[in-house]
Formats: sequence, C-alpha cells, structure tokens
Amino acid sequence: MRRCLLLYLLICIYGLNLLANKSLLKEIEQQIQTTRDTALLIDLHFKAGKIHFNDADFVSALDWFFKGLRLAEKSNDVYRQGAGCNNISAAYKESEELEPAEKYAQKAIAIFTQLNDDFELGNAHNSLANVFYMQERDSLALAHYKISIEHRKAANDSLGLFATLKNLGAIHYQMGDTLNAIKYMEQSLKYLNAKSDSIRWFSAYMTLGELYVYAGFLEKGKQNLDKAAQYISSVKAYHKLKDYHHALYRYYYTKEKYELAFEEYVKYEAYKDSVENTEKSRQLFELNIQYETEKKEALISHQQQLLEKEKQAKRLYLLVFVVVVLLFVAMFLIYRIKQKQKTDLLMQQQNEKTIREIFNAEQKERIRIARDLHDSIGQKLAVMRMLLPKSNEHPELEKVASYLDETATEVRSISHNLIPEILNFGLIKAIEGLADRINSTENIKVNFRADDSLQKLSLSKQTELSLYRIVQEILSNIIRHSKTDSVLMEMKCVDDMVQLVVKDNGVGFETQQIDESKGLGWKNIFARIKLMNGDIKIESQKNRGSNFLIHIPIA
Repeated sequence: MRRCLLLYLLICIYGLNLLANKSLLKEIEQQIQTTRDTALLIDLHFKAGKIHFNDADFVSALDWFFKGLRLAEKSNDVYRQGAGCNNISAAYKESEELEPAEKYAQKAIAIFTQLNDDFELGNAHNSLANVFYMQERDSLALAHYKISIEHRKAANDSLGLFATLKNLGAIHYQMGDTLNAIKYMEQSLKYLNAKSDSIRWFSAYMTLGELYVYAGFLEKGKQNLDKAAQYISSVKAYHKLKDYHHALYRYYYTKEKYELAFEEYVKYEAYKDSVENTEKSRQLFELNIQYETEKKEALISHQQQLLEKEKQAKRLYLLVFVVVVLLFVAMFLIYRIKQKQKTDLLMQQQNEKTIREIFNAEQKERIRIARDLHDSIGQKLAVMRMLLPKSNEHPELEKVASYLDETATEVRSISHNLIPEILNFGLIKAIEGLADRINSTENIKVNFRADDSLQKLSLSKQTELSLYRIVQEILSNIIRHSKTDSVLMEMKCVDDMVQLVVKDNGVGFETQQIDESKGLGWKNIFARIKLMNGDIKIESQKNRGSNFLIHIPIA
C-alpha cells in the first residue's frame, strides 16, 4: 500500500514537472518566433533540447540540438558548432546509440582544440570518456577523464572537476577498484562550495555513501548518506533517489535491522518503478490533460486501456498460477525421484551387505568343513587303515583296506577343493604352488613375483581363499583361451591395497565378450572382487596379449 501511494505521488510530481517544462518550452518557442539574433536563436534551440534531455525525451532533444547545429553551421559560428556536437553526443549516449555519440564527441574535441578553449575541451573529453565507459573500453575512458581534468584545472572549472572526478570514481567502482573509487569521490567534494546547487551535494554524498556501504565501511557510508539526506527535499531526479534508498536498504540489511531495511526497500522499489516507467508516467499524465480537453474520446481510450490492463493482469495471474502449479509438481516429482533413489540405494547397500555376509559365512563354512574333513574324518580313516591287520588269509580285509584308501583320497580331494591345504602355509606359498603345477606341464611358463612386504601382511582366511580362487580362475582362462607361452604375475602392497597384476602375451580378446559370457568363471571373479570392495581393470588387444589389474583393500 505504501509503495503504491509513493508511486502515485511520484507520478503527480512528474506531471507537475511536465506542466512546468511545457510552459517553459512555449516561452522558448515564442522567443524563437520573435528574435533576430542568430546566436540567441541557436542558444534557444539548445535550451529547448536540454529541457527535453532532462525529461529523458532524447528523440525530441536530438531534434532541437540538430536544428541548433544547422543554424550554427549556416552562420559559421564555430564555438556553437562545438557546443551542439557535445550536446548531440550526450543525447546519443543516453539513448545508448554509442557509435554516433563517439563521433560527435570527437567532432566537439576537434573544434574546441582549434579554438583552444580549455573549458569546453574539459566538457568534450568528459563526454567522450562517458561513451567509452558505456562501451566498456575502460582504459580509453580513464585516459579521457584524466585529459578532461587537466583542461578543467586550466579553466578553473570547479563544477566540471567535480563531475569528472565523480565519473572517475564510478568507473573505478565498476572495475572493482572500490578504494580508488572512494578516493576520487572524496576528491570531487573539494570542488563543491556553498554556492553549488543542492542536487550536486546530494549526488556526491549519496554516491560516496553507496561506495562506503558496498565496500563494507558501514558507518562511514551511513554518515555520508545522512549528509545527503539534508538535500533530499530539493532532489527531483528519481534515479538518484532510487540509488539513495537502495544504499540505505543495504546498510540496514547488513546491520540486521530488517524492519528499517524493509521500509527503505519499499521506497527503492517505488522509485525504481518510477524510473523504469518514465514514459508510461508521461503517457498517463498526458491522458489526464487530454481528458480535460476531449472528455469522451479520452474516457473511451482510458477505459480500453483499463480493459487491456485487466486482461493482461488476468493473463499474468493465470501464468503465475500455472508456473506455481508446475513448480510444485516439479518439486514433488523431484522429491519422489530422490526418495526412490535413496530407497534403491539403501536396498542396494542392504543387499550387498547381505550377500557379503552370506559369502563370508559360506567361506567360513567351507574352511570349517574342509578342516573337519581333513583333521577329523581323514585322520579317523587313517587310523582305521592302520588298525586293519595285514593278512593274506583274509581277502575281505584287503578289499576293506582298498576302500578305505579310496575314501581317504576322495576326502582329501574334497577338502582341497573347499580350501587348498597349501593355503595353510600362506597365500604366497599357495600361488607359488599353483604356478609350479602349471610349469610342470612344460606348456606354459608362469613367472610369479611377490613383494617382500606381503610376508608381513595378515589377511583373513576368507580373503586369502578368495584371492587364490581369483588367480586360479584367471590362470585357467589364460590356459584355455590365450594360446600364450608365458604368464607374468606380480603381487605387492600399494596404498593399503593388495595389487595383483597378471599379464600374458597371447592372442588377446574383445573385453566386451566378458559381459556376454554365459559361463560362471568371470561372474565368480567379479562377485568375489566386489564382495571384498575391490576393483578390476582388464586391457586386451588382438594378438597383443592381455593385462589384468586387481586391487583389494587390506582392511
């Protein structure tokens, strides 16, 4: 409500300003009709252009400036030609037509250089610097601001020095150099005196306050903003008031005084709307004027505008409603997806934990059964064999003895399949034994190297058995498919991991065939590695052998 009221007051003030300016323009047009002094005629055109310029009506401003420039060229008034070019440059710059703005600023510099006029050269170089600043050509902007300062010092132009130093502060702030921005702004204050108009005092203190607040020097910023407040009653430039209230909002917000911050933000938004809708405010006021002169036509037009606004508002409300609904739907879907992902992850983790526990239990049970077969049943069979008397008179006993021997052999074979006996001497010895058995065939040479650090390594029986079975399965695949004549195996500790490398120089294979394999060999290898939280990397090229790299955590 407060924001709407403030915006309404601003529109009313703006309307009063328009009325005053329209009255002033009528007086200028009457003077133009009656004067015969060419110099005065040119100045009147420039004056009318500046009124439109201050009202942000840059199209009309350019029209008056160009008319004045043509009169100056016709009368060969070089000084006013330069002034016209400078005015035109400023209007183009505010319209963001930067190419012609640069062109006319350069023309003004050329003219005033010929006239050796330091005062106007200060203005012209400042105009050109402003154009370069908007083009983000910062080095050129800085150079021309400094040239402008030299000319303005030579002309003893205090207000000009104030404006240029203020511009230097602004460009340094935009470049991220806040400290230099503050330095130049403080220097600019030295060129203001009691005779200067209150708007310049307000602008200087307000900008300096802004810089201090944004730089984090809150109390210095507030001091300067308070100084600016002394002149606020005479300020009609809404964009300056907008910046002033935004700086106060930033100050109070940073100080965590949120109620005061909110009040300043409401004022900032109101002035912002006023600045952004200057043309709209102008049209509203002109509609009111037209309503007084042409009531019926203006009323119809106004009603049509209200209807259009109502339609636009309805469309906007509908759009906002649709967006909000879609946003809620999207948020709900995202929440559902995340919950599902979380549930799936928990289930996967639980499944992996269950499988790992089953695997470990199975391994332990295999080890227990193997030991029971070897230590209990195997020994009992051996004792029974020893207790049988040796006699040729009882052939039945010889048969029993033969059956006992076969049973003992089968028990040892089952026990070995469950857990190789050689694992009782450690993993390294077991793999060396496996390599020796393959080497005894004289078809393939297996070279196994184990790092000395592995001798001190203490792995669980389940881990040793799994590693042994992995090596056994890989070697089995190499013997059956690779057509190699040599295999290199290396085992060592790397960063709390057991690293196993198996290489052959065989025919190689396409690694995607592993995923397509229907056999249990590779599936068992991958399952054992995953259950031990390890990883495997397989590299193979046709006729260039294969390389298997496995890492298993020690813990």
